[in-house]
Amino acid sequence: MPKKNTKCIVITGASSGIGAALAKFYAKDNVTLALCGRNLVRLEAVGAECERLGAKVLLSVVNVSNLAEVNNWIVKVNDNQSIDLVHVNAGITGGVGIGRDFESAEDVSNLLSTNLIGATNTIGAVIKFMVKSGKGQIVVTNSLAGYVGFPGSPAYCASKAGLRIYCESLQRSLKSKNIILTLVYPGYVDSPMSRKVISAKPLTKSVDYAAKLIAIAATKKKREMGFPYPMWIGVRLLGILPVFLQNIFVPIFDLQMDMSQD
Repeated sequence: MPKKNTKCIVITGASSGIGAALAKFYAKDNVTLALCGRNLVRLEAVGAECERLGAKVLLSVVNVSNLAEVNNWIVKVNDNQSIDLVHVNAGITGGVGIGRDFESAEDVSNLLSTNLIGATNTIGAVIKFMVKSGKGQIVVTNSLAGYVGFPGSPAYCASKAGLRIYCESLQRSLKSKNIILTLVYPGYVDSPMSRKVISAKPLTKSVDYAAKLIAIAATKKKREMGFPYPMWIGVRLLGILPVFLQNIFVPIFDLQMDMSQD
């Protein structure tokens, strides 16, 4: 049986990028990490490192866009130990790509299924246990792209904008339930996902730096946090400009994608 003072942290998208960095950041004695990802080899490597650092690790390959898989995984984790903190981090990138005019309907559906439906599946699966226990915290990794529609990545922007509105609505519902929902808006982070972006990536941060900031925001129980701060403020201001002004500035910051990269 787990020790009474242990903490159970769930992280989706833990096989690489920010998710893997978060797992390693939290890994220490008396912490149980329930990690899921799409790539078992990479996930096992992350899990082994976390165990070396002292954590108890539960690994699962889960397709977050499949609600039944997510529900079964969360039930299994919660049966092992009551969940304290969930990092909703799984996501993929996408865009029009070099030499293309539009995203395919298949690409759009796949991206929305992972980034938006996958996130809401995870939140929905865990929230019922938190409501029952009367406590818990959910941290959602969003994106600065959730504030403005960039023509180079319409589906990605839509997934993050939809997730932003969903979580902002949910925050108001959870206020009386003693459940904290933190929304995080990273800018460019040097991860396998962001390397598909071939346009300029100002103020790019390392995954370790990003994980530390996100974990600090969780500890402080912030409602929202974005980084780098100047970009967060700039994108939020861009999002409230009249459309004719947005049409002047958005092309300058548009995301150019190389979708041929793995």
